[in-house]
Amino acid sequence: AIVSFSQFVFDQSRQAEQQTNTRESEITSGKIFVGSTAVVSTSISVGYVIWILRGGSLLTAFVSALPTWSSFDPLPVLQSFDKHNDDDDDTFLSIATRKAVEAVRNVVK
Repeated sequence: AIVSFSQFVFDQSRQAEQQTNTRESEITSGKIFVGSTAVVSTSISVGYVIWILRGGSLLTAFVSALPTWSSFDPLPVLQSFDKHNDDDDDTFLSIATRKAVEAVRNVVK
C-alpha cells in the first residue's frame, strides 16, 4: 500500500490531464450545440420570411387580377355630392337643432 512519490505524481498528472480533456470536450460539445441551435433558428426565420413574402406576392397577384369596378358602383357616391350641395345653406344652429326638432315632431304626432 506504499506508493512511491513518482507514481503518485504520475497519477495526479494523469487525472489532471483527464479532467482537462473532459472540460475541453464539454466546451466543444457546448460550442457545437450553440452553433447548431443558431443555424436551425436562422433557417427557420429565413424560411418564415420567404413564406410570408410568397404569400404576399400570391395575394397581390390575386387582387391585381380582379376587375376593380366590378363590385363598386361609384354613381351613388357621386349623386350624394349633389344632394349635399343643396343643403349648404343651413346655419350652424339649424344643423345642431335638427335632431331635436325631429324628435319633438315625432312626439307630437
